[in-house]
Amino acid sequence: MDEREQKILDAAIRVFTRYGYKRTTMNDIAAEAGIVRQTLYNSYGSKEDVLRAGIRYFSDTLLAETQAAVDTAPDLAAKLDALFAHMILAPFDMMSAAPDAEDIVEGFNTAGRCEIAEANSRFEALIAGMIAPYARNFETAGVKIADMPAFIRSSAHGYKHSSLTREALVGLLEILKVSVLRLAGAA
Repeated sequence: MDEREQKILDAAIRVFTRYGYKRTTMNDIAAEAGIVRQTLYNSYGSKEDVLRAGIRYFSDTLLAETQAAVDTAPDLAAKLDALFAHMILAPFDMMSAAPDAEDIVEGFNTAGRCEIAEANSRFEALIAGMIAPYARNFETAGVKIADMPAFIRSSAHGYKHSSLTREALVGLLEILKVSVLRLAGAA
């Protein structure tokens, strides 16, 4: 990705967050990026294309930050804390600050399903690497290690979407963390 594309996508994320998906126009994105509309159209043919690219860019950035934090964490508990801080709490905080959060989520769901599915797969691969050293303990507990990454990711995402407050979300993530640690034999 070149510098211009990064500038456009940073601007698009800010505008989508500010106005929601439906109310955002290509003119809004171009103005925020400091470019003319035709330059935006030269890179992206539609608002949906910008949204898909923005989701990919946001998830790539989030995944890289999460991976870096997980890689430096000393144990599974700290790795789970880092995972939840980056993958769940940071996006929750961003969406909580957005006035049209429901519209953003709806836009993500309609225009970016494939991008979101790909991002979920990459997060699950990261989780699989985190818990791989504990495979025997999971299996001994009667849990298939192959099922755990999707379980952890989907549980955490479900909590993010259903929690009304950050405090409630943090509490649910703590329960998930304790459960995973016990199954892993790391608690």
